[in-house]
Amino acid sequence: MGYYPGDLFNHYVQAFFKRGVFGMKAYDVYDKMPFILRGRYLLSTVNDKVIEDLFLLAEQKEASLWESRGTLITACWLSGLLKKRCFLPKIIQVIKEKDEAVFYSSAWLGALFLYDDEALITPIQHFIDKHFQATKSYRYHKSYYQAMYCLQLWDKQKHSNYAQKYAPFFPSASAHSKTLLRFLEVSKILRANITFDHSATLQTGLKTLLAETTTLSAYFDGLLVQPKIRSYAEGMHRQQHFDLYCMQFKQKYQEKTAQVVAPSEFLLDHPYDKIKRSTHQFEHAVRTYLHTYRSQIYPIELKKAALLAQDSIDILAGLEIDLAYQLPIEIIDICYQKLLQVLPHSFYLYEAYALALLMRGNQHDKRAKALYKNAQQIRAKYEWIEEDDYLWWGRYVQVKN
Repeated sequence: MGYYPGDLFNHYVQAFFKRGVFGMKAYDVYDKMPFILRGRYLLSTVNDKVIEDLFLLAEQKEASLWESRGTLITACWLSGLLKKRCFLPKIIQVIKEKDEAVFYSSAWLGALFLYDDEALITPIQHFIDKHFQATKSYRYHKSYYQAMYCLQLWDKQKHSNYAQKYAPFFPSASAHSKTLLRFLEVSKILRANITFDHSATLQTGLKTLLAETTTLSAYFDGLLVQPKIRSYAEGMHRQQHFDLYCMQFKQKYQEKTAQVVAPSEFLLDHPYDKIKRSTHQFEHAVRTYLHTYRSQIYPIELKKAALLAQDSIDILAGLEIDLAYQLPIEIIDICYQKLLQVLPHSFYLYEAYALALLMRGNQHDKRAKALYKNAQQIRAKYEWIEEDDYLWWGRYVQVKN
């Protein structure tokens, strides 16, 4: 392994191994937007070495039950989302060997649809033939029923006939279909309707989408911050460090979960590292200016504070408290030019700049119109979705067809 196991688990497994996707209580009510934004960002920046180390971490016998399962689910899911063919043999091996409950097996059985590859049909058939046991009560929770549903769904989409062999044993309705369809729906949302054949195309598209459509509040919440994944120093005893990590993790979470039920709270909402402001200098200068608005002296100090301001949160806070639009146009230009240098050029930022100009006289209409036009050109590339069948997902953005 090249990366610290703890960092991989904290930043990737806790981001993707969610009870909102996997598990019996998958429809818990909580805000899904942080999950979608963080998932898309990690998907746009993850590299092959991270996925490879996640597979290696899942194979370690010393790891606890939920760590092993969570890392395997995350590795398979990332590989399928990006269509990483170099990891296809690993997923095929997982399909052959893992007889898990349907609440987790969708991560590797669903890879058939994420890769859109008929080569996965054969290992799925072998898995069914190896593990299937026909019973009158139908053990719906077993993954071989989900594998059967995979074949049936594939036949429906591709007009093939792979599931016909298992038709007499196929149950009418059960958890296997719900968990798989939920997994595929979430995967579709994470891909943001971007058409691609190579992972680089998807990652570039996601980076552009996030830069152009993410609100400033989401950015400052730390959802678009590169995770700090530490690498092993050359010559360090990796196995010794890994053994120590596994021992600490196993002791901590075995006591909490007793390895009976899936971890919930610590996997539900990962506490992201919010971006903290470094100063209140500009905000204080704006507040003082607004309280001494009739003074002819203080505007010089305000301009000085604007020129010295470097913290984007401080600049935005100063602009936000100007409810009556009393700041001079010179200060507005200085602030927004600084923001355009350090923040993603989203249509939210262009619209805010245009509105700030419009509220300060007709002489700025031409510039405001150009900024607003830029914002609308960006907005026209995307569409915001609210599906009645998936209201628990809330509202999300994707590339327009």
